[in-house]
Amino acid sequence: MNSTRFFQVYENQYRFSTNGVLLKQSYAQILCELSDVLDKHTIYINKSQFNSWQEYLKVFLSEGGIIEAYPPSNSVTSITVCLSIEPDGHYSLVCSGDQLHAESQFSCWGLSFPQTSADSNRLNTYCSSIVEQCQQRNIYGYIDIDFITFIDIKTKQQNLWVIDLSIGYSEHISLSRVMQYITTGKFNPQMHSFTVKM
Repeated sequence: MNSTRFFQVYENQYRFSTNGVLLKQSYAQILCELSDVLDKHTIYINKSQFNSWQEYLKVFLSEGGIIEAYPPSNSVTSITVCLSIEPDGHYSLVCSGDQLHAESQFSCWGLSFPQTSADSNRLNTYCSSIVEQCQQRNIYGYIDIDFITFIDIKTKQQNLWVIDLSIGYSEHISLSRVMQYITTGKFNPQMHSFTVKM
């Protein structure tokens, strides 16, 4: 799909939002071109499992899967922030960490506690907004939020994207609690720092 077609469809969405026929036509245009675009631009991370887009698509349509966008940068860091959301509206930041990767940027083996890749105030602002959205949808308990941060090649500014939200108690929370117990250290959720008394 060329960018001109994309912006045309995007503009039509607002211009003709009450006209269902035009919206369906725009949607059909995207669907017609999507297969070719994905076939040309998809990068396979696990090459031992899928040799072509058609192989992946067959499994994806029958089983489900992930198609993930990737930022235009050579240096991308992944961050996980773990939170606990209480039914009374309060929430706490349990831990944060920079992801440790193995064979690819999409395979997380664990975290180095605490995260040092992004501004803690900015992360906390994002987390607060996400917690608010979770509460509106009656999502409570433990959640993990995955971020990526990278330097934009054009602007030279650090970008921070939210890429995933997992609901439930995670191994990251367990490992951070074990680390706190063994070191008797304290995690500061405002600064994303970890202090151990000697």
